[in-house]
Amino acid sequence: MRALAAVDEDEILLSSAVKASDGFFTTFFVSTYSRYIARWAARRGFTPNQVTSVSMLLGVLAALAFATGRTAGMIAGALLLQIAFTADCVDGQLARYTRRFSKLGAWLDSVFDRGKEYVVYAGLAFGATVNGAGP
Repeated sequence: MRALAAVDEDEILLSSAVKASDGFFTTFFVSTYSRYIARWAARRGFTPNQVTSVSMLLGVLAALAFATGRTAGMIAGALLLQIAFTADCVDGQLARYTRRFSKLGAWLDSVFDRGKEYVVYAGLAFGATVNGAGP
């Protein structure tokens, strides 16, 4: 009975929120801290769809920073893109941690992931053109 009482259910739930099939970078460099952000978000009432939306917004801001074509914009864009990627990991972990899954959430995650990629590529291309790297 003591062994059962010593089990930290929250820690087990938090560990199970991380996908076992994530890639090397995600597993060892993002999920080590993103699960704690997911728990923080859950305790403050954030939904996975809200975190997905924040991730998309951060991706758009990264694209705008890249579009400046300046070194500071590239650095800011890279940092914003990394934060957007972390938020993208957090949304799934939050869904698994809180057991709040929906078809809308899966669709939003997929569409916003591709949307971030497209706007970032466009921002990089525009920034390269502005900086004189174009044809």
